[in-house]
Amino acid sequence: EANNKLEFLLNPSIEKYLAKMNTLGEVVYKGPVKYKVHQIEDYNVQTANETSCRIVDMCELEDGSILLVDEANKYIKHVDRVTLEVKDSLSLTEIPKAVCSFSENQAVVLCFAYFSGYYIGSLKVLTLDTSITAAESVCVMSYVTNLNLKLGLASQNGKIFLLKSNTRVSIFDSDCNALKEESINVVSLRDSLGKTHFSQIIAGKTDFSIVKAGPDKESIIIFNAGEEIITMDLDFKFLRVFNDPTFQGA
Repeated sequence: EANNKLEFLLNPSIEKYLAKMNTLGEVVYKGPVKYKVHQIEDYNVQTANETSCRIVDMCELEDGSILLVDEANKYIKHVDRVTLEVKDSLSLTEIPKAVCSFSENQAVVLCFAYFSGYYIGSLKVLTLDTSITAAESVCVMSYVTNLNLKLGLASQNGKIFLLKSNTRVSIFDSDCNALKEESINVVSLRDSLGKTHFSQIIAGKTDFSIVKAGPDKESIIIFNAGEEIITMDLDFKFLRVFNDPTFQGA
């Protein structure tokens, strides 16, 4: 009668190899990483002597306090993170549109001044000490016909990124001197699974809304309220997607 019993023997070389290993490895997920909103709150930052208030941008400083851009009153407001009270403010002659934190006690604001039928865009470096002070303006945009623009300002690794059109980002050094201009193309908006994001923008039906510094030192966040938020590296290649329905149509 045939012997149908099978016997498996351990390979000694494999046993020795496995004994030397600290781990059997890890699973790497290459699909898009998604984020979710955990909390949304509303606060009133209109001061007693103001009849209106229009906050169009904000940024968080390294000490946790917040800078707000009040377009209606042409103010940069410095707000305490805990009490949410306006600690200090800077009155501007130009119209402020965007702001970003730059260093421990500095920020950059994008402003526009009206001149001979056009708006002239400039960057100002703000220093926050006992009060807010502004350096001289550096012109970065000329002959703007209206201010209904989707603009964004971010700072990463000592550079300033200005989203100034649907697919163009200008890059400046710490003194607001122009370094180069980058284009965001369709290929750079594809994730690791081959999906193309911001389809409405690519089709020319809407615009990018804002650009901000990412959660690490090597990324930027680009936001379109009608669709989603994505993070890109400093060469504008796709990293992650954020498409929580909370922000859809915001």
